[in-house]
Amino acid sequence: MKRDLIGEYLAHLVVEKGFSNNTIAAYRRDLKALSDWAAPRPLEDLKREDIIAWVRWLAVDRGLQPRSIGRALAAVHSFYHFLQLDGYRKDDPTADLKISRRAFSLPVVLSTEDVERLLAGPNVETIEGVRDRAILELLYATGLRVSELVALAPEDIDFDRGLVLVRSGKGRKQRQVPCGRSALDWLRRYLELSGGGKKRRYLFASAACGRALTRQQVWRLVRRYAEMAGLWATPHVLRHSFATHMMERGADCRSVQLLLGHADIETTQIYTHLTTRKLREVYNAHHPRAHLHRAAEFRQERSLKPKDEK
Repeated sequence: MKRDLIGEYLAHLVVEKGFSNNTIAAYRRDLKALSDWAAPRPLEDLKREDIIAWVRWLAVDRGLQPRSIGRALAAVHSFYHFLQLDGYRKDDPTADLKISRRAFSLPVVLSTEDVERLLAGPNVETIEGVRDRAILELLYATGLRVSELVALAPEDIDFDRGLVLVRSGKGRKQRQVPCGRSALDWLRRYLELSGGGKKRRYLFASAACGRALTRQQVWRLVRRYAEMAGLWATPHVLRHSFATHMMERGADCRSVQLLLGHADIETTQIYTHLTTRKLREVYNAHHPRAHLHRAAEFRQERSLKPKDEK
């Protein structure tokens, strides 16, 4: 019988540590939040990179402040320390993990080359591979949230106008998002191979049982193909990459806000910081005077003076 490690840990806090009911309730909420995020993987199997991704998700996607994240991380660290004491794990994936606004304020973004490697992962000789390629293409082409993607119906894709109707956006707000030709071509191919879009409620279904894919299944799907490409990515990383690449190529913040379905433009403005950082990197790499210090400049000036000039 599988052990209830979270239950044992909370009991340990009551019996051994004497924590108050309010503290126990807060720790329970934090562990449940991590468990829901990581599902279907159990907490005891998570690695350090998973914890970092969760912390980044708390900061970027949920907008929590470092103090709130630090409190949640303290509960998780205490849980893994308990597993170590119990002998269930030899390592603590939260060990020495520090919370800083700078480290977790900007989202992870793939380069366009990384995106191409990711998209090339599925075996498109199979129906499942074509489905997976269509999912990856659609996530990057539209910036949809994973919850929005799994809720799509076949009739939500307007192939003639190149639009995707998002019915299940945050706050139950609908929006239409343009979709590129590559993603539409793969969607059309998937529908043709899977029997067309008629008499089916959801666009993307499991090859095994025909039921709609879950958010967790899509999350695992993206992670699997990312690992095959030597990358780290989730559906939300593709969403971040979509927005960043749009703004790097001149899209204005208001347009990207509408495409992403952000209620507040301040949420979208994080991508302006990413593009500004990219501009600085390009400048530093290519401008001849980007790294020229005043001392070197003075030496240049002296070398150009005539020898008899004082």
